[in-house]
Amino acid sequence: MFISSFKSSYATAVLFLFLFLQLLPTLKSRAQEKADKHVNLDSVVVTSTRSERNVADVPMRVTVISRKQIEQSGLIRLDQILFEQTGVQLANNHGTGPVIQGLSADYIMIMIDGEPLIGRTNGTLDLSRINTNNIERIEIIKGPSSSLYGSEAMGGVINIITRKAGKGSGLALDGQYGSFNTINLGVNASKRWEKASVQLDANRLSADGYSLNPASLVPSVPPRKDYTFGSKSEWFLSPAFKAALSLRYFTRNQQDVREAKQNGKVLMIDSDRDTREVNVFPVIYYQLSNQHKFQLRNYYTQFRYEDVMVYRDSGADFEKSFYRQTLNRTELIYDATLGTKHFLTAGAGRLVETMEAKSYEDLKPFLSWYGFIQDQWTPLTAFNVVAGLRYDKHSEYASQFTPKVSAGYKLNSWITMDFTLGTGFKAPDFRQLYIIHHNPTAGYSVLGTGIAKTELKKMQDNGEIAEVLIDPARIGSVKAESSVSYQAGAKIKFYDPLRITLGLFRNDISNLMETSYIAKKTNGRFVSSYFNLAKVVTTGFEATASWMISPAFQLEAGYMYLSARDKGVLSKLEKGDIIRKSESGGPDIKVSRSEYGGLFGRAAHTSNLKLAYNNKRHKLDAYIRGIYNSRFGVADLNKNGILDIAKEYAKPYLTCNLNIGKTVLNQVNLYSGVNNLFNSTQKDVPFIPVRSLCFGLRYNMNSKT
Repeated sequence: MFISSFKSSYATAVLFLFLFLQLLPTLKSRAQEKADKHVNLDSVVVTSTRSERNVADVPMRVTVISRKQIEQSGLIRLDQILFEQTGVQLANNHGTGPVIQGLSADYIMIMIDGEPLIGRTNGTLDLSRINTNNIERIEIIKGPSSSLYGSEAMGGVINIITRKAGKGSGLALDGQYGSFNTINLGVNASKRWEKASVQLDANRLSADGYSLNPASLVPSVPPRKDYTFGSKSEWFLSPAFKAALSLRYFTRNQQDVREAKQNGKVLMIDSDRDTREVNVFPVIYYQLSNQHKFQLRNYYTQFRYEDVMVYRDSGADFEKSFYRQTLNRTELIYDATLGTKHFLTAGAGRLVETMEAKSYEDLKPFLSWYGFIQDQWTPLTAFNVVAGLRYDKHSEYASQFTPKVSAGYKLNSWITMDFTLGTGFKAPDFRQLYIIHHNPTAGYSVLGTGIAKTELKKMQDNGEIAEVLIDPARIGSVKAESSVSYQAGAKIKFYDPLRITLGLFRNDISNLMETSYIAKKTNGRFVSSYFNLAKVVTTGFEATASWMISPAFQLEAGYMYLSARDKGVLSKLEKGDIIRKSESGGPDIKVSRSEYGGLFGRAAHTSNLKLAYNNKRHKLDAYIRGIYNSRFGVADLNKNGILDIAKEYAKPYLTCNLNIGKTVLNQVNLYSGVNNLFNSTQKDVPFIPVRSLCFGLRYNMNSKT
């Protein structure tokens, strides 16, 4: 079944890839004469293997976004940066989160300097919390990474590497003013001594927000005021010992307006939301010898969210909600160089996670122990293998083994093939196990599996339940979601200025957690809980190209095709078990397989085109980017449970962003930009802003003494 499906999905792409590779020697010989004119340096990455490696030598799907690219774009938030990347789609679900290879934000781990961020709402970690002011580079690993990073890395990892002190002293100032009274102010200061260094950063971002519907009092994007403070220090205690400490503090306030329906009337609700986040990350490094190194890491983070809602007319309380989460992780990592062919990384750790929220009662901490091992083996100069295995033992679900193996083979000086077979898992979170949520405006309820039986009994005793739809005895513990991933690709370097990457992927996900109705309430609404129901398959093709046309011009292009489908739905379609109501009032219509649009929120076709201009003589630069998304499903309007009619799709969109900069006095860069040049907006894509302008100034000073 898998083989036939794989062949049918990829036969054309594989044939194209094969024929293309046959033509490469001819193309290579014609282009080789230009090879000495340009230099295209490869980036160093750490996320894919937990060790520094040249990105060209990593046999995995890796994207690196440099500090230079971030500054040249003029963008100030992480979600804006990721929106422009090949293979990354954004979705809005209680915040803006990434979708990688068809897997939603629930399955993508977001990290800062290798440590996870917390504070997800409905599975989504809002990327707009992260300002680009202190980012050195961003590394994106596509595909399962649970063998190194555990749960939440089933679909991939986005690791934000922050700045650290360079030689001597440094000072960087950045100020930007834009549409909707957007003000972004940032400062970075650093100093390095013989045996110590320190880097400090601060950022303030505020904006008035806006509404896509002028007739509505509810803003599409509410006003915001963000502050971020951070520091990174190092102490070189001896040739063998080094200590480091990273600190980060984030706070946000948002004033919002919402609508609530009560007794047939629409009432306006004022909302005052506060978010706070703290990260503390000390590390001790010990180098026993050049071949044996240790790291002892401890990471503590706390996330707090409070929302106070009051009636606009009376000022009386409508609802107060809060959410507090902490995570404390201690980890020991050992790196060993074994001869000339093996680099071994092993680690073990303990993680404690706690949560308090209005929707949860008497939560006990989550406790997990884990260990992992990985070997980077280079048996031949042209062939390397990265194999790893991780074991997780959790207090609330069954133990997990997650192996992964990747291999890269250098066919010749310009073609490298890579293959990956890996597994991943996503553990049930506090929400799925212990949530007790009774929506006061819509009237529905959601119960976690760990408390559903007892809470449903309470609701029955209180006369709130009209009908039980699922026997409470069937509501039990849920399993971790799991995946098996297959990836294959090629990295092609005709000559230094022109590079192409091609990749195929398939992810088979089992035990996907979904909500199902378990009871009907006396108010006509429903009570839901979580079950392991669905099996999903995502397949696709990805291609990127980078061409240094001349010393001043660089062209980049990217494309991804994605198919994300529920296997259970496909089976029902084959049997003719899914129907929809006729819009003309005629008999019900059986939905055909060709009408099935797959999972909601995934575009089948995405692409981007970027042109960068850098005139070193006149110290002038420009960066223009176009991003295209085909249509994608947003709502099940005909209530048959799947995406199958045109009205259920959001329209395709094309956006264009432009930034122009000029350096004066060697250290000052003046820039201006426009995002969404053609004002391509729609209500179903709230993370795309209306057309906005910005003007900025950037100052950099570095002293080597």
